[in-house]
Amino acid sequence: MLLEISAAFPGTPLLIVTDSWFGNDGLLKPMRKTVGQHCHMLSRLRVNTTLFALPPEHQKHQLGRSRKYGDKMGNATTLANKFHERATTYSVNLYGKQRDVLALTTS
Repeated sequence: MLLEISAAFPGTPLLIVTDSWFGNDGLLKPMRKTVGQHCHMLSRLRVNTTLFALPPEHQKHQLGRSRKYGDKMGNATTLANKFHERATTYSVNLYGKQRDVLALTTS
């Protein structure tokens, strides 16, 4: 269904909003392979999900294969605690109820 929507609006950025079940590369990687880099995903992360920075670029005469992951940044809980003070509370309709959520906008 997502591929059909993307085909109907070629070149338009596609934002997929999912729950934590799809928070890994099981959905995003195949979508990006088919649709391209204008496909983005917003997902609720599991608290024990380890996050990594982007890997360094492959050097010209580098031995071995390129790194799959960059440096370890921590898990979702430790990163959330790190930025908690800078977050803003927003009231949103989530799962059929009005809820307060914390979000941080970076520029």
